[in-house]
Amino acid sequence: ETEEDYQNIIKKLESFGVEVLRPNIPTNTLADTGKYFTPPMTPRDYTVMVGNTFYIPVESNSSIGTYQYLLSAYSNILKTVEQQGNQIKSSNSINGSMVARIGKDLYFGTECYDDNLANLKDKMDIEFPSYRNHIINTGGHSDGTYCPVCPGLIISLYDVPNYANTYPGW
Repeated sequence: ETEEDYQNIIKKLESFGVEVLRPNIPTNTLADTGKYFTPPMTPRDYTVMVGNTFYIPVESNSSIGTYQYLLSAYSNILKTVEQQGNQIKSSNSINGSMVARIGKDLYFGTECYDDNLANLKDKMDIEFPSYRNHIINTGGHSDGTYCPVCPGLIISLYDVPNYANTYPGW
């Protein structure tokens, strides 16, 4: 049933001239890592394209299996990204579930509520110097907390009070 839904979405996107690239699901995941991984149904949880750079998670001791799985699953996508002249960069600070892009503004959600907002802002200003960077204390996936629909319109959780500062007048 899920695949049927995907095929309907793909058909609609292709009707608009969109080239659809899907991750490859490695068949030997259990043999390589000793554990199963969920299918990469939500690429925004791991990757994001900002400008001409495609970000993918950094390999770390706690997620080596996950990192290798993602590289395997996204190998066809990474190849296409490179063939189009874009850069691929590893990062443990950014993924699509934590950033919203509106023109030259990047809005970064935080992993947890006790994140040091000033340090994160400094880090993002270094990584993205040609953007105006904003930090929103979302305490997890910002894509599950708010959605900037278009300039002037935001849909958000009722109890997140700081949007008046980051999206004034929206």
